Amino acid sequence: MQSSQYINPYKPPHPYSLSNKQRLFLKKWEKQRDMPRVMYFLINGFLKKISWVFIILKAVQFIFFNEQSTNFYITGFGVFFLLTEFFFWFFCGLILGWMQYTEKESEYELFKSMRHF
Repeated sequence: MQSSQYINPYKPPHPYSLSNKQRLFLKKWEKQRDMPRVMYFLINGFLKKISWVFIILKAVQFIFFNEQSTNFYITGFGVFFLLTEFFFWFFCGLILGWMQYTEKESEYELFKSMRHF
């Protein structure tokens, strides 16, 4: 690794020392850890990623199959199906947010343990 990415470029780095990018990640994640986990799952899982998939799928469905979609979703079963589909994508977003949270949390713990070098 290049020594220019470390704090002191004149001292050779310890093999386990953190780069500036890793130190920045530690600072950002320490600030983000104050947010409740469920809010993190909701914001980073559902709102930032999965909601766009749901909106695009429904838009394509209504653009290309307008009459069939309208006739289907005005029935009772259609409303039930739409709600079921929404909750499916909502829980997929929560699961994606949970996976991202655990990944970043484990990376944080690893970097935190390497911080003293």
